[in-house]
Amino acid sequence: MAVDKSLNMVVVMGNVGKDPDIRNLQNGNQVGNVSVATDEGYFDKNQQWQDATEWHRVTVFGRAVQKLSKVRKGDVLMVEGKIKTDSWDDAQTGQKRYSTYIMAQRIKIVDDHGRAKAERENGGYNQQPAQQQQPYQQQYQQQQQQQQQQFQSQPRDMSSMPPAPEDKLPF
Repeated sequence: MAVDKSLNMVVVMGNVGKDPDIRNLQNGNQVGNVSVATDEGYFDKNQQWQDATEWHRVTVFGRAVQKLSKVRKGDVLMVEGKIKTDSWDDAQTGQKRYSTYIMAQRIKIVDDHGRAKAERENGGYNQQPAQQQQPYQQQYQQQQQQQQQQFQSQPRDMSSMPPAPEDKLPF
């Protein structure tokens, strides 16, 4: 029995940047592409909070494309898959080109801002005005600001922290 010594697995959860692009292939299958943004923050060398956004390109095949067709810009999407890199020779320059993306094996709509519930209640038709569908972004930004302020107000000087009891140390 051979033991695998490597693993190519990724899980990303973030906001969809624009509505997915779904195409039909010549063999009758469908493929979908979507971009997902993840955010993180950190303190720079001057102790100033910095926001960083990373965009992830995601490709979906098979039955998951049907679920992807329900995704809209701003939705929170969880993607499970693997990292893939394609390469080709650029026809104009002759240089080797690369494209890295996530090949989704599973997707889950974590938050669609109530759209699915509204569609069920309205017989499949979403009658919510656009203004009611967009407050999530404002709420998210407010939560991020509150977390930053909370984190910045916490002490960073370890000398102000009480010492750990000797009997609680794991070594």
